[in-house]
Amino acid sequence: MKQETFRAEFESQRQKLVDAAMGLLAQNVGKAIETLVGLLDAGDGRLKRLAAKDVIEHYMKHKEFSDIEKRIEAMEERLQART
Repeated sequence: MKQETFRAEFESQRQKLVDAAMGLLAQNVGKAIETLVGLLDAGDGRLKRLAAKDVIEHYMKHKEFSDIEKRIEAMEERLQART
C-alpha cells in the first residue's frame, strides 16, 4: 500500500467489486420489494406486522431523502441566482 501504483490499482479493483455488487443489488430490488409486500398477506400476524412496519419505514425514509434532495436543489438554485 506504500507504492502509489499498487494503491491506485487496488482502489480501482475495489471500486469495480463495489460497482458489481451494487449492480446486483439494484437488479434485485424489485424482487425484494415484491417479497416484502407479499408478506403483508401472510397468515402469521407477527410477520404481517413486521412486514408492514418495514414497508412504512422504507417509504418514510424515501420521502425524507426526496424532501432533502428538493431542499438542496432549491438552495443550489438560489445560490446560482446570486452569482
